[in-house]
Amino acid sequence: MKNYNPPNSKFWDGRKSEETSYWFGNIRFDNLSISNIKRDSSISILGYACDEGVRRNQGRVGAAEGPNSIRKATSSMAWHLEEHKVYDCGNILCLGANMEKSQESLALAVDQILSAESFPIVLGGGHDMAYGHYNGIRKFMDRNEGFDKIGIINFDAHFDLREVTDIGNSGTPFFQIAQDEMARGRQIQYLPIGIQKEANIVGLFKTADRLQVDYLVSDEVRNNCYSKVDSFIANCELLYISLDLDVFSSAYAPGVSAPSPMGCSPKEVIALLTHIMKSKKVVSMDIAEMNPLYDRDGLTAKLASRIVSTAAESYFKLLD
Repeated sequence: MKNYNPPNSKFWDGRKSEETSYWFGNIRFDNLSISNIKRDSSISILGYACDEGVRRNQGRVGAAEGPNSIRKATSSMAWHLEEHKVYDCGNILCLGANMEKSQESLALAVDQILSAESFPIVLGGGHDMAYGHYNGIRKFMDRNEGFDKIGIINFDAHFDLREVTDIGNSGTPFFQIAQDEMARGRQIQYLPIGIQKEANIVGLFKTADRLQVDYLVSDEVRNNCYSKVDSFIANCELLYISLDLDVFSSAYAPGVSAPSPMGCSPKEVIALLTHIMKSKKVVSMDIAEMNPLYDRDGLTAKLASRIVSTAAESYFKLLD
């Protein structure tokens, strides 16, 4: 795969005297190619180093450096996963502005990770990765299980349901998924959480209504939204979680492609993420739009690293 870089230990560094106490001392690099991922109950971290979709969507580029910045922030976190295994599987790249090829490669990689009975956590990168990520899940499930109802829970200030007029971008992935599902005779199972009215034009709300997409606005996340989330989960056989860091207020996450002074708090989102993971239906997740060019004191990368840690701890608790 030409648009792929294998894992590099230089992004995982910390206090050498206590290396086994931190993430950097426990990350495994056995999987020097995605096709050789070990078959065990593990987590596989994969980067989507592409912000071509953000550029096409007229956003602030820089998210291509997101995966490695999250790795660096995660590196120095204390390790509480005991003997569980977490692999770094390197980065999918975007060559020559060929975002579509990056999405295809991501789909292949996610399929291979799932085939190895590992849980993918994909680090981005523009939110266009959601289209490739979902296609990888769908490919694996259609081949192995045949599940029809794969639910998508997207923590995001935006619907990302823009119609594709020419080529896709970071604002179109869930519309593309909806179109693909429709072509298969299925209805998209999609719940965006954290939607901000000011960040979405009226036409996007109409698109959501047309596609029968329910949603939670950011203010609802501050109240008791769990019953609506639980109803959605109950109607899905499996879940894919996508978390766009712009769901947070820029006070917590300045380093994103489309920042907003309003938004959710980390406490609200992480509590809800933990709750969703307890459903035992989540098969994969990603973190989108990490843009280190606009980060401040590494706040956004550190927040992303906490999300990685929360997802990992929640996943492994289900195995114990």
